[in-house]
Amino acid sequence: MRDNFLWVLSLLMIPMLVSAQTKLDSARQAMSIADYGTVITVLDDQMSRDSTDLVSLNLLAQAYQATGNYASSKKIRASILAQDEAHISSVFALAQIYQREQNWPKSIKYHKRLVELDSTNAVYHRLYAEQLIKVKEVIPALVHSNMAYALAPNDVNVVLLQARLFQAVDSLALADTILTRAAVLFEDNIALQKEWARVKYKQDSFVHVVQILEKTKRNVDLDPPYLKMLGFSYFEIDSVDLCIDALRRLVTKLDEEFVHYYLAKAYAKKEDFEFANYHYQKAMEHGTSDNMVSYYLEKARLLEGNSNQGDAIALYKRGFAHLDDARLLIQLARISDEYYRDRSIALRYYQKYLKHEKANPLLVENVEDRINYLKQEVHQRAGG
Repeated sequence: MRDNFLWVLSLLMIPMLVSAQTKLDSARQAMSIADYGTVITVLDDQMSRDSTDLVSLNLLAQAYQATGNYASSKKIRASILAQDEAHISSVFALAQIYQREQNWPKSIKYHKRLVELDSTNAVYHRLYAEQLIKVKEVIPALVHSNMAYALAPNDVNVVLLQARLFQAVDSLALADTILTRAAVLFEDNIALQKEWARVKYKQDSFVHVVQILEKTKRNVDLDPPYLKMLGFSYFEIDSVDLCIDALRRLVTKLDEEFVHYYLAKAYAKKEDFEFANYHYQKAMEHGTSDNMVSYYLEKARLLEGNSNQGDAIALYKRGFAHLDDARLLIQLARISDEYYRDRSIALRYYQKYLKHEKANPLLVENVEDRINYLKQEVHQRAGG
């Protein structure tokens, strides 16, 4: 009697199982063509009656995630993990969702769980390292980046991450080593070539920067940061005309102090003082960096070299008033000493220099000697 009951019950369940499988097949077909609405419509009702079908739950969670309904997707993923805590698709999905939501603590939690579930997967180590970088955990990130590189040294994404982390801990030689190797394997990879150029630039290897970026710009237009890098490198290897050509094109897109500064220096090397002065002035107008003193000093020296001492003095005065830098003050004292017949002017600037908190100790004795000499001369001229 009992066997007959079970047999009848199994017959009654067959249409339900067939219906569930048909719906799953229909949902899979819809998923394959990104018809997420149909997936949700087909599976939502089914899942309300059977929350143990992890295959269908997984598909439904994917559909919700694809439509940006992260709340529903997370709820389903939590249900799956409650039944199977090692369900790696759900762990991966939650890691992705929390990353997109920029919820770094939870993103890190689930990316760490991926590594725990499969420590041989280089992608998991790389993704975990990238999340750690978001919270400035550079050393732990480097540990997992190292693991990723050991597992997949030919993965370009891993190579780029490893190179950037090496740069973050000032290991430029190591970054250069792995990028040099990868650049041979992936010579057409633009992102890799750019990163290699960046490392070479940090190493002051300007010839290599030029070689790499000239090859790159035959394939793509260089973004402003790399065109700037190329222009600066041209200057450093004395290719002044190429520097000017690159930076003149750049300045229309990137009107900033360092571009003008290098243009000024390049024009000065060509003794085109009109353009040099123009770009020094632009660098000063745009300037916010610690390099501002150099702009004033170099432009003033350019003016002195062209016998424009009066303009140079005015520039030193303006620069000192702007920056209160002792280097500008000592130059103002020096040129005043040379230019004015009234020795009291230079004397005043020298005395002011000695009182400046940033006066160079190596110059103090010479300045004191000069002050004493000028005092005597002023006294004599006064008829004392």
